[in-house]
Amino acid sequence: MFDLFNVVKIKHNGIVGTIVDKTVINGKTMYIVENNKRGTVKGAYGGEWAEFDCTDEDLELVNAAVPSMQKYSTPNIAPQAVYA
Repeated sequence: MFDLFNVVKIKHNGIVGTIVDKTVINGKTMYIVENNKRGTVKGAYGGEWAEFDCTDEDLELVNAAVPSMQKYSTPNIAPQAVYA
């Protein structure tokens, strides 16, 4: 089982990418993996940043999380202006 933003290797093509979406369909976990290198890839979708549909069996963990991104981090939002 993998988490969002894990860096993984797709076993069948050797591409290293980042998990950008995770969902369960009919009891099976599916991931969308975005290539970490810019450019189109045959058999992928998503344009310049190629994306692949994968299952647990297709993937191998490279890094548990992107080093510069805290897991479940909360974005900094500017305070809202209040008018009387």
